[in-house]
Amino acid sequence: MIARLPGKANKAFTLIELLVVIAIIAVLIGLLVPAVQKVREAANRMSCTNNLKQWGLAMHSFHDANGKFPAGTSATGLTGTGGAWGYSWLIPLLPYVEQQALYSKLNMNNSFWNDGVNGPALNNVNFKTLHCPSSPLPESSNNNTNTGTAPNTGYVGIAGAANEAAASTWSSGNGIVGSKGVLFPNSTVRMADLTDGTTNIILVGEQNNWITDAANNKNDWRGSQPHSFAMGFNRPNKPSGGGDPGDLRAFNTTTIRYQINAPKMAGQPGVAGNLGNNIPLNSAHTGGANMLIGDASVKFMRDSMTLLTLQNLAQRDDGVVISENY
Repeated sequence: MIARLPGKANKAFTLIELLVVIAIIAVLIGLLVPAVQKVREAANRMSCTNNLKQWGLAMHSFHDANGKFPAGTSATGLTGTGGAWGYSWLIPLLPYVEQQALYSKLNMNNSFWNDGVNGPALNNVNFKTLHCPSSPLPESSNNNTNTGTAPNTGYVGIAGAANEAAASTWSSGNGIVGSKGVLFPNSTVRMADLTDGTTNIILVGEQNNWITDAANNKNDWRGSQPHSFAMGFNRPNKPSGGGDPGDLRAFNTTTIRYQINAPKMAGQPGVAGNLGNNIPLNSAHTGGANMLIGDASVKFMRDSMTLLTLQNLAQRDDGVVISENY
């Protein structure tokens, strides 16, 4: 029999000591998780900024090659099997964001809705420049051919502002469509037309978060839904006052009518699915959203910005001197 040596009794954690250790670990985790989340969000916001920067450089390269910016939405799709739905501002920029292979499969004279050529070409494609990594919204939706999916995007062209003179807008049940921005229906804006200065005009903004109603139900309502980043417009003319007998849905664009991150907007004028022309700019970033500016820079604009300042920044030539710091 082995005798125990004096003073060598086995030691173990008491219950109190164990609880203290668990509590310390819990506190450390509680401190660590928010820090990790902040680092992740900072990286996501930077990635979103880089996406918009790429679109900005692409837009300037397109302008250098063509003497104008791409149309916000085009109604050139007059042949093919899907009617006259043309393409969005993103399609002509594809070769400038390393998507030449996709661009070469598309027929720019065919419709971008339910067309036998463009529909299959868009099936099941995707690329990261279309998406903010912070966005909770789905990256793809059913394609118009119903045989696959096509990518959405959370980046929307700015057509103008809802407070423009009535002579430069259309108004319908789908909301107000402006034309004092850069990317409006069938636009042909040149750099020289940005008389307010390239640093004082928003080209593209974010629509990267849910649109909620009074009961906080979530809706994926944005410029690209439900017909993908490719969809454009189906009328050959530009906003010129009053209404228009056609279908006034200008996909992948918005006309500024509400503040950034405006809450509980579902059901407000111009805010709807498929498509409201005044869906507000929003993001999953805390406190504001990223904006692509006319000089191809990207700025984070706070959601505390006044609506009037945002609307002034949506117009290329209103002559207003902006005093608010943005």
